[in-house]
Amino acid sequence: MAREQGRDPFLDRGRALCLALDLHPQAAVRTLVRGLELLPRNGDWAQARVGVLGLGRSGRGALRLLARHDADATAFDDRVDAATLDALLADGLGHVQPLHAREDVSGRIHDLDVLVVSPGVPGNHPLIAAAEISGVVVISELELAWRRTRGAVVAVTGTNGKSTTVTLVHALLAAAGHQCVVAGNIGIALSDQVEQVDEGGVLVVECSSFQLERIMDFHPRVAAVLNVAPDHLDRYASFDDYVQAKHNLLRNQEPGDVFVYPADDERLGEWARNGVGRGASFSMSPAGRPESWVQDGMLMRRRDGGAEALLEAAELSLLGAPHLLNMTAALACVAPWSIDRDLLVPVLREFQALPHRAVRVEGDERRTWIDDSKATNVHAASATLSGLEGPVLLLAGGSGKDEDYGPLASFADRVRCVLCFGAEGPAIRDALQGQMQCELHARMIDALVRADELGREGDTILLSPACASFDEFSGFAERGEVFANWVLENVGGKA
Repeated sequence: MAREQGRDPFLDRGRALCLALDLHPQAAVRTLVRGLELLPRNGDWAQARVGVLGLGRSGRGALRLLARHDADATAFDDRVDAATLDALLADGLGHVQPLHAREDVSGRIHDLDVLVVSPGVPGNHPLIAAAEISGVVVISELELAWRRTRGAVVAVTGTNGKSTTVTLVHALLAAAGHQCVVAGNIGIALSDQVEQVDEGGVLVVECSSFQLERIMDFHPRVAAVLNVAPDHLDRYASFDDYVQAKHNLLRNQEPGDVFVYPADDERLGEWARNGVGRGASFSMSPAGRPESWVQDGMLMRRRDGGAEALLEAAELSLLGAPHLLNMTAALACVAPWSIDRDLLVPVLREFQALPHRAVRVEGDERRTWIDDSKATNVHAASATLSGLEGPVLLLAGGSGKDEDYGPLASFADRVRCVLCFGAEGPAIRDALQGQMQCELHARMIDALVRADELGREGDTILLSPACASFDEFSGFAERGEVFANWVLENVGGKA
């Protein structure tokens, strides 16, 4: 199998393992190979002894996949309580008796060949360290599930835009009659979907950096990196480490595979030039011969060596330039399937934004309220702001990921006031004060009330927090629902 020059997954893991075990590098690589030989692709897993660390959605999916193929599975989690057991029971895994991952389980580690790590588990978890010291192969749930694939894989990663893009890719392929499913970071474990697709079908997989950290052979026919901007710096030692996790998506590409990337991104363009697969770019302009692009307000694609117009951007249901760019990315992803224009256009025209992604909340005739709660980093908030003309009242805040909020100051020409809230409210205010008008509020609801007071006719009131939500909410979805419901209940009908 072809490899990106200078990067081989077995050798990379082998180097780390030889340091831990004081082994010669070739011996360390043999240790890794032996573990993975017990999980052959679409082969017999009955002899494999596999641990699963983390019993969230991905971990439970991995346990179900292992059970379907008679592997000897052991479950580990940091929390083994009634709630954990109830979740297992509800998912048909009542027979599983999980072990506490931070208690003395070194004896059980020696009984394993492979440890599957859920994406939410940090890389410095002590059980991972114990596994690596013991010579146990550590892989992600994504890697485990890939080992049962029969169809082609379209894998999409990036800091922002992943869920919208994979949903649209799936819709376009389905409209053309292809057997396909969507899975991964979008909320459905690949382990639960992988065997729903036969040879000739397509698995459309959203991949987070966490999921890509520990892949070995995961091999998408089409690999798309939509963008890479600072995010999750509370998990990674540096931005370069985060970038490398994204780059892992390309490590197993072969000639004939496709790498989809934005034409105006210098780093990703270099990946395309140095990669093994064929580069296919997408863009908001025709410069550089992209695979799909926007020109004079028209969505375009490359077809039979020429340019084919699809439809005018004004016909789309989506709001803002980021969504339009996601559409060009999706078109580049499905290009290898040569879908007819007549099948593409109705899907593109009717495609709706996913919840909490620059969605307008109806009910106020004087002002525009936008729920962009999914903007959990500065790059996402900036992308939404770039598509608005102003004046904007920006609600920003939540729990932090060690980001620099300074770049938001570049939108001072359209943001009339930043209503900072939550745990990161003071940090956002400190980064922007003096360049933009800022107010500090304890909770999002307080910022909402104040935005309603400040908002004038013609204003856009935008929730684009540039932060995670866990200081007040269970996730970005709950935060967005609270925002939208408050607007509907307290603003709707005002004139």
